[in-house]
Amino acid sequence: MISMAEYNKQIEQQIEALKENIYTINMCLNFDKSKEDDWDGNSKIGCLGIPSMILICSLIDTIGSVFRGSNMNFSIDGNNYKINTASDHFYILNHERFFNLNLSMITITDFYETYRSKLTHNNSIPANNYLSIGNITDNIFELNCENMIVKIKIKPLFEETKNAVDTLIYYLKNGTFSDDHKLSKELDSKAKNYNENANNRPSDTGYTMTTL
Repeated sequence: MISMAEYNKQIEQQIEALKENIYTINMCLNFDKSKEDDWDGNSKIGCLGIPSMILICSLIDTIGSVFRGSNMNFSIDGNNYKINTASDHFYILNHERFFNLNLSMITITDFYETYRSKLTHNNSIPANNYLSIGNITDNIFELNCENMIVKIKIKPLFEETKNAVDTLIYYLKNGTFSDDHKLSKELDSKAKNYNENANNRPSDTGYTMTTL
């Protein structure tokens, strides 16, 4: 039996989850449908692009969420913005210490609404929006004349995301995230009472336990 891990601190669990996601995305991008006998999808070409993109978007969301409610400024189109709600998380794409992509608000909003949200909630993207595996040295985005995204190339975006996750892990390990931090409060509000003597843990599959 393979069990899930136990953690004594929320940050320990989050760092492990970040690393698990990076590892899984790498596996998805290296998966070759044409060489896997047990792959029963309609297409026999390509990698597992959709789940890799969903996980990349989740990581971007996670990084942005750490700075929700903070005083950190994000420069977009020459103006400063703060991350106040979940829909603002992708502002992190412009922060110089993380992605530093210098995207317009139109592009950031299109990324969040057309790619992140539709893939996460519907496992689909609207017509005439494309994903490509790409190469590490490619430009991440192909934009039209209105700065809307026509195509996202996953490999170069993944490279930027890995670097940003490394930066976030450094912040998590060395930063001062107090109980007053907005994300800390949100996680704490969802915590459940823990009964040390409980005998109903799902021992057949393991479990992840975090005590705050």
